[in-house]
Amino acid sequence: MTGTRRHRDHRRRRTAGLVGGVALAVVASGCQAGLPESVVKGSEVTVAWSSALTSANHASLADATPGNRDVAAMTRGRFAELVKGAVVPDEGFGSVQVTGDDPFTVRYDLAEPTWSDGIPVDSADLVLAWAAGSDGEGGFDAVPTGLAASERLASVEESDRAVEVEFSRPVQDWQTALDVAVPAHVLGQRALDIEDPMEAKKAVVDAVRDEDESTLEKLATEWNEGFRLSSDDIDEQLLVSSGPYRVTDIAEQDSGAVKVELVANGEYTGSLNPSFERVELVDMSDEEKVAALEAGDVDVAQVAPVVERRKQVRALERRDYGLATSHDGTMWVLALRADGPFERRAARAAFLRAVPRGDLAEAGGGAWADAYTSSNTVLFEPDGEGYDIAQEDSRFERAFGRPAKDPGAERARAGVPGGTNVCVLYERSSPFAQRAFKVLLRSVAEAGWSLSDCGTSELADPMADGSDWQAALVRVPVPRTAADLTRWWGGNGQTNLPGLENTQRDELIARWDGAADRYDARDLRARIERTIVDDAIALPVAMNPVVTLRVPGLDGVTPRPGATGSLTSGIAGWSRTDR
Repeated sequence: MTGTRRHRDHRRRRTAGLVGGVALAVVASGCQAGLPESVVKGSEVTVAWSSALTSANHASLADATPGNRDVAAMTRGRFAELVKGAVVPDEGFGSVQVTGDDPFTVRYDLAEPTWSDGIPVDSADLVLAWAAGSDGEGGFDAVPTGLAASERLASVEESDRAVEVEFSRPVQDWQTALDVAVPAHVLGQRALDIEDPMEAKKAVVDAVRDEDESTLEKLATEWNEGFRLSSDDIDEQLLVSSGPYRVTDIAEQDSGAVKVELVANGEYTGSLNPSFERVELVDMSDEEKVAALEAGDVDVAQVAPVVERRKQVRALERRDYGLATSHDGTMWVLALRADGPFERRAARAAFLRAVPRGDLAEAGGGAWADAYTSSNTVLFEPDGEGYDIAQEDSRFERAFGRPAKDPGAERARAGVPGGTNVCVLYERSSPFAQRAFKVLLRSVAEAGWSLSDCGTSELADPMADGSDWQAALVRVPVPRTAADLTRWWGGNGQTNLPGLENTQRDELIARWDGAADRYDARDLRARIERTIVDDAIALPVAMNPVVTLRVPGLDGVTPRPGATGSLTSGIAGWSRTDR
C-alpha cells in the first residue's frame, strides 16, 4: 500500500468485552451460491442515473457520495434505516435494543448474515464498525453518528454475533448508528497483509482490544482510502457484499459513460426478496435519460422536473410509462433575517402573512406545479414521522396558513411604514426561484411593501452570501441531525439563517439530540418547530421534487423521499408483470 498518513494520537478505547482470546466461527469459503429463490433467472433491469461508484466504503466521510450510497443500498445489510423520518428495522440482518439506561447501553445482535464470499458477518465486523464510528479523535474518518458519544464496548459475544455499546449519554440514532460498511476480514487482509480471512478478522479485533496504535493506524488508512474504485483492475475483494446484490463490474462505455453491473447475491439470506438477477446502472444526463427510456435502452430514470421536459414526459405517460414524484430532502422556504425592517417580530409576521405561498409554489413549479408538495413545517417531511403532530403543536396554520384578509392594514398595525424596502435574495439561475420571486414582488406590493431584487447568479449557501439581504427565497434541508438544526436555525445569531439567537430553541435542540425514545424525540422536534413559528422567521413554500420514470410493466418503483432516499433503496421490491 502506497502513501503515508500523519500519525495522530488515538483516543483510549475501553473494550471490557474483548479480554482474553477471541474465538470466531469459521465458515469455509466455497463456490458462489446459487440464486435466491425470489430471483427470476435471466431477468435484468437497467437504471439511468447521474452518479458514479467511486468507493466500496460509503461510511467514509470523504466517500459518502450519492452514487456510493445508491450502490450501498443494494450491497450492504444494515440493522435499520430511516424512511420518511421513521426507523425501519431489518430483522433479517439483526436486531437492536436498549439494554441499559444508566449508562445508556445498546445491544447490536446479528441474525446470520453472510458476506458474498462465504465469510460470516460476525462480531469482528461489529467491532470494526464500532471502532470506525466511535474514533472521532483517531484515524478513522467516518460519517458522524451517535457512536461519537460511545464510551466503550461493554461486551462482545462471538458465538451470538453481538456487541453491547456503552454511551456517555442517550443518542437519538442508536438504531442506525452502527454501520457495517466494511468487511473486517477484507480490511485485515489488505491492511495487515494476512492471507487467511479468519486470522485477518482476529487481527482486527486484537488491534481494537489491545489499543495497538500502529496496527490501528494501518487499518484506519486502509478503511479511509483503500476501498476506492476505478474502472481499471478492481480487486474483487473490494466488491464483497452483504446485501441482496453484489457488484461484478465497473466498465467505461464507448460513449465515455460508466456502467456499473450488479448480480443477485447468492449468499444473501436477509428479509428482502429481489426479483431481478442483474442490475445495470448507466451514467447519463437528464436529457439522455428520457430519450433512452423512450428508446427502450433503460427501464428506470430519475430526472429534475424542468419545464422544457414536461411535454416529452407527458407523451410517455400517455403511453403507460409510469411517473412517481418524491422530494430530495430540501424545501423552498421564504426566510427572514431578524434585523433592519424585520428586527421586530410583529413586522416579520405582517410580511409573512402578506405572502400567498400557494401562488409562489404554483408559479415557481410552472408546468410541474403538481410535483411540488406543500409543507406546513420546516423541520418535518410532509407525510413523514411526526408531521401531523408538528402541524398541530406548532400552530402554523393559525399563524401563517393563509394570507391575511387585509395585509396592508396588518403591516400598518405592526408599525411598518408603507413603502418599506425589503432586499430579497434568491438564485436567478433557478427557474423556480425566478418565477416565484415575480409573484412575491406583486403580492407584497399590494400590501404596501417594496422589494429590491438582490438575486445572485449562483447561491450554494445563503449564509455564505453575506447578511445584506432581509428576505431569502432559498432551498434548505429538512434537518436530520442536531448539527443541521443548529446550523440553520439555532446557535449564534451571527451564523444561522435568520440571524436570530433563541436560547430556548438551543436548549430544545440539545434535548432532542439526546432523546432515545422516538415519541420524546418527535415531541421535542415539534416544540423546536413551534419556536420557529413563534419567531416568525420562515415560511415553508414547497418540497423540492424529483421525478422517477419507468417503462410499462415494471412495478414497485416507488422512490423513497429525502436526502438519504436512494432511487435504488427499494430495488428488491421491483418486478416485471409483462414477463
